[in-house]
Amino acid sequence: MTIQTITDIFKEYLEGYLKANKSGKSMILNHVCFVTKMHRKASVRKFSRLQFRDPYLNERRGWNEYYGPDVTYALKDIWEAGNEVCGELPFPVINEFINKMAFDWCRQQKIKYVRSRSGRKNDNMYVEERNGHVIRKMVGYINLDCEEVVDVLNEYYDVMTLYLIHFVCVRRMIGKEKSGSKYIRIYEKVPKTPSQRILENEYVKDEVKEK
Repeated sequence: MTIQTITDIFKEYLEGYLKANKSGKSMILNHVCFVTKMHRKASVRKFSRLQFRDPYLNERRGWNEYYGPDVTYALKDIWEAGNEVCGELPFPVINEFINKMAFDWCRQQKIKYVRSRSGRKNDNMYVEERNGHVIRKMVGYINLDCEEVVDVLNEYYDVMTLYLIHFVCVRRMIGKEKSGSKYIRIYEKVPKTPSQRILENEYVKDEVKEK
């Protein structure tokens, strides 16, 4: 169903919606939501916009200005240099990842460092998926198996670790809701960096936060 078709449906029921009482409006909303598959609150806002819309104003969607290939290429370079920022988050969604700092901390706390929890053999999947988004993207797909690159990679990872922990926001999934045969994921409204979560965690000691 196109946007114009949805608008036509709302226009058809607009007059009846404005004249109806509370129960009548509820019945109309139930119908248009079923037909258009729109959320109830979105449908109410749609009726409101149509009610106060200037009938003599030709509403046009889209950009008023168009850029040439030279600007497009320049913007793409900036976008890639900025770690491909998007409109929803200040930075791309990147979950906290296991790194050398986590390994050292576990060893100091005498915590056994394993690839997955007991009975949760799929845990490693969440670690491995970061390889493509972080390691492979930043370093590449070449198999670096020589000792000469170890020091360089460790220095690079030290910089990237600070960058990802302090400057890359994460939007966590906080729940799921079943809708028919599908699940709808619910995410945090405000993304946070891993360092922000550490500072807000009541179980982390103050001396650790000060570091």
